[in-house]
Amino acid sequence: MRPFANPAPTIIQINLQFLTVFILALFAFWIWPGDPYWWGMGVISILCVFAALTVFMQALRAIWILNRRERAMKEFLARGKSPKNAKLADEEILERAGMI
Repeated sequence: MRPFANPAPTIIQINLQFLTVFILALFAFWIWPGDPYWWGMGVISILCVFAALTVFMQALRAIWILNRRERAMKEFLARGKSPKNAKLADEEILERAGMI
């Protein structure tokens, strides 16, 4: 990541990952078979749960990386002084410096 990159795309990505987890979990719950005859749907449901867990772990990792990056940037920016406006040189300052 670039030092001063906008975190908005990463936050949108994390939210989309959580939406994907919710949809996969809902689909897994919805297709869970009530009858042993449909055991194949149970396998698909279990695969959906594993996929949801994988995407959930990816989202947590992205949150951890974003949090670590933001904390490092805050520490880095706290080291320096805040920028100040420069004084304009008037005639008196120029005379004292021997320029006029």
